[in-house]
Amino acid sequence: MPLFKNLYKNINLLVIAFWLITISFIFENYWSSDSSLKAVHKKISNYLHEQESDFNQLINDSIGLKNIIDNKNSTKEVINLAEKRYFIFLYHSGNDSSENLIYWNNQKILPAQFMLYGGEKGFCKLNNGYYVWLKIEKKEIKAIALIPIQWNYYIENEYLKNDFAFDQTISNRYGVEDSIKHQNLPHLTVLSVDGFK
Repeated sequence: MPLFKNLYKNINLLVIAFWLITISFIFENYWSSDSSLKAVHKKISNYLHEQESDFNQLINDSIGLKNIIDNKNSTKEVINLAEKRYFIFLYHSGNDSSENLIYWNNQKILPAQFMLYGGEKGFCKLNNGYYVWLKIEKKEIKAIALIPIQWNYYIENEYLKNDFAFDQTISNRYGVEDSIKHQNLPHLTVLSVDGFK
């Protein structure tokens, strides 16, 4: 009998808890920032613009760039470069029109050949995901940044997941396409800092 009395006294608490769980479920699935296409678009744009600006600042710092090329960075600077959310590649242009890779800050991927000889920026799918790439030329140095947008591994496991590089929580609801195949699906185009698609 005492068990039922305690249960009866606390029934209001159970009802309140049930309603709080229901309200949080509704909020999470209908009003949270990552359930809205425009909010995801804003997240992608902000992430992309931050990485682009950081890369431009890094390459336009002539002393810092010379230190990277000459391998004269402090341990702290090397760690900072390795922890960037984008990948940096520096190529030296030889007299014979060859491009020699002289610096890289990751072991995940290499830029495609067309990036060395093509335009200044673009969007592409490489072996392990979708990237925005940028290229800046300074005298005989070509600097390429690969900004990961979404990983796309052939085989997924607990370490290799096909998530967005900047927010793993939205991967179940959104994806990246390098071309709009299904015109009737909602989509938004993400632009670079200078308005490039």
